[in-house]
Amino acid sequence: MNWPLDELQFLSFGFLMAHTVPLSHLLQLHKRAERVAALLMERGGLQEGEHIALVYPPGTDLIAAFSGCLYAGCVPITVRPPHPQNISTTLPTVKMTAPSL
Repeated sequence: MNWPLDELQFLSFGFLMAHTVPLSHLLQLHKRAERVAALLMERGGLQEGEHIALVYPPGTDLIAAFSGCLYAGCVPITVRPPHPQNISTTLPTVKMTAPSL
């Protein structure tokens, strides 16, 4: 696979971020993003440039999925999941952003 960021670039970014995030966490996140990219291209059959709606709450899962989309050459679009206690007002926003959901 041809990743937009190679491991050396990612490690360089990790060293810049080392004052806030341990390098081991960044490497783990990098590996998760690689798995997401592989799944998108192999199982999802997605091509470079395709848009992908990421319906995740804020957190490391969102960061891994977002990075994986970039590694695969896809365009990630983040969408907050509908709030379970107020689904009738938040779900239409999700559907407007990602009509195929």
